[in-house]
Amino acid sequence: MEKKIVLFDGECGFCNKTILFFAKNDINNSVVFISNTSVQGKELISLYNIDTELINKTLVLIFKKNTYIRSDVFRVLSQENNKLIFLKILLNIFPKFINDLFYNIISKNRKNIINNNCTIPPKNIRDKIIL
Repeated sequence: MEKKIVLFDGECGFCNKTILFFAKNDINNSVVFISNTSVQGKELISLYNIDTELINKTLVLIFKKNTYIRSDVFRVLSQENNKLIFLKILLNIFPKFINDLFYNIISKNRKNIINNNCTIPPKNIRDKIIL
């Protein structure tokens, strides 16, 4: 099974909480989370020619040589995961432009929503995250 790779802003508390949520609910162990400031993250940004302005504003999912941004990241991550059925239904109710609008509002305010204090996750979750 090809792993899904999620690039995230490792300096953002909201982003960290978001990836911890997905890591805890990754029932198939199919996702790896990589900070955009890590060596591996920078290599992937270069390899996939990801806009450096964009990488600091959104999660980026790399899967099967494709990149996904904004609400599409959540859509792909929830597709095959029955633990995320509510998220999947919610994303399917609204059209993409509404989901992306909502995503952009949260993204612009993410550093004010949750502070940067992070809890240390258990080892099985930490193994999925590269900082």
